[in-house]
Amino acid sequence: MTGRDVARHRYSWLERAESLDKVRAAVITRDSAGQELIKEPYVVMPRRVWDLKSNRVVENPGSVSTRAPFWAISHSWTDDMEAVDTSINCHQWPVPLPRTVSLEGVRKALLDLGAEYVWLDVLCLRQSHSPSHQLKQDEWRLDVPTIGNIYRAAERVVRYFNGLGIPFTERGWDNPRHWLRRAWTLQEIKTENTTYNGGVVQANVLNTKGTVKGKDTTLRRAIRPVLRLAAEVDSRGGCSVYELAREMDKRYATRPTDKVAGLLYLLRTRELPTYDERITSEAAWAKCIPLLPLERKIELLFDFPYRGLLQGGWFPTW
Repeated sequence: MTGRDVARHRYSWLERAESLDKVRAAVITRDSAGQELIKEPYVVMPRRVWDLKSNRVVENPGSVSTRAPFWAISHSWTDDMEAVDTSINCHQWPVPLPRTVSLEGVRKALLDLGAEYVWLDVLCLRQSHSPSHQLKQDEWRLDVPTIGNIYRAAERVVRYFNGLGIPFTERGWDNPRHWLRRAWTLQEIKTENTTYNGGVVQANVLNTKGTVKGKDTTLRRAIRPVLRLAAEVDSRGGCSVYELAREMDKRYATRPTDKVAGLLYLLRTRELPTYDERITSEAAWAKCIPLLPLERKIELLFDFPYRGLLQGGWFPTW
């Protein structure tokens, strides 16, 4: 490829990226009260994917409403995550990784499984250590509430129970940092026949025995309630607020708003509020209540009779 070809292709890429940014901006609207909303939220696809063969993060060709084939990584964040600068994302932000894990090791493992394009949050979602904090906030408004779309659209999901790239162990299932205890993993579920378990040597890992809340169980039994909820979410009647809140109550999140954002996504409302990491969980609920259908509002009233301090009125507590 000549220098002229590179220049022509580069111009085409930049022009296309600008076009996709305009489409993303059009997805966000405001209601009569001035609240930002995401219209048609369930067609939004990720901005970026990791091209494993070229080993770089690229603009996702299916960024808004079309689906390009990619895999998604579901993992818990460990306590020892440290930010690593890398050329894979053109040094746009330091990438948080467990201390014993390298991106090259993760890349090789994914290539061995047969992946080519992958969505990995630490690489493809602008992180907190980004030099441009305002740009991160602008992207997160749309990207965070619609993360669940990525896992629903992915051809395969690779699941790391003990942390990204970390070998599986039967210990620590009650740890707040374990995959089983994280709030976001509720919307990262895919059927078992389209899910790989990362960091695993044994084929029958779901039969592994462990302990949850002092009771002996197997990984299969520990995951079963989540799989049932996922099936209910996709059913005609959907899933109840009570069932989702009860499962969310067992889980941990970094920010108070994360549980609310994750729960509302699973309720499959016609619109979603944009994400703001700075607000309280009660303020997040105040944004969500107007978007709920009548039957869900009635459910909140009778199942969670706790009066809030803000306009949200009744809301689940955890």
